[in-house]
Amino acid sequence: MTAMTISQLAHRSGVPATTLRYYEKAGILPQPPRTDAGYRRYDDTALARVGFLQRARTLGIQLSDIAELVRLWDGDRCEPVQDQLRAMVHAQRMATRERLDVLTHLAADLDAVGTKIGADDACGPSCACMASPSARSNDRMVGACCKLGAADLPERLADWRRLRDRATSIEERASAVRLTFSSEVPMEEVARLVELESACCTFYRFTMEVDGEARSMTVDAGPNGTPAVRGLLGLGT
Repeated sequence: MTAMTISQLAHRSGVPATTLRYYEKAGILPQPPRTDAGYRRYDDTALARVGFLQRARTLGIQLSDIAELVRLWDGDRCEPVQDQLRAMVHAQRMATRERLDVLTHLAADLDAVGTKIGADDACGPSCACMASPSARSNDRMVGACCKLGAADLPERLADWRRLRDRATSIEERASAVRLTFSSEVPMEEVARLVELESACCTFYRFTMEVDGEARSMTVDAGPNGTPAVRGLLGLGT
């Protein structure tokens, strides 16, 4: 049995050491034994487990589901692993097809806008670069990026728009939008929605602030992420 340091395991598996530590913290990769000096020591089983993890991740399976797969993988029988993996792969195929449909329609929307670009006249209300994105286009932008299935996405978007409607002010900043709430809005509700969204759309960055009775939440999707933020909150419709 080969004993490996974390850097050696990272080299052999192709997975960064920081990710391996995250897997340990998440309970997906067991804590390895350590030397008297405190250094981790991994064996070939750990290498095989990491390979299994990475294969599942390339299929788009979420870490919470991978944890269940790993629990079965640690058993003596392969059949339960295959049964669970088969169900997860089927669900992922369906979700992928739903996102493909969303992307196909989004591409059609982009093509429609593209045909209006290129006129040599001055910009005006009818110009493609001035027109606000439609609600349908915004929803498709979010749907193309989100891991939620098509059946769950409308309700999630409705939750966000109900929260938006409770804001006392909405401030757009570059690639971000800041919602300000009164003290009557429990921040626990905001935090719950943020937690749910962070689990399926990791590209969003949420910042919550409480200053006395004033409280706010900022949603940011990084450079060029404005359509996704506006789509999430249903702005510009």
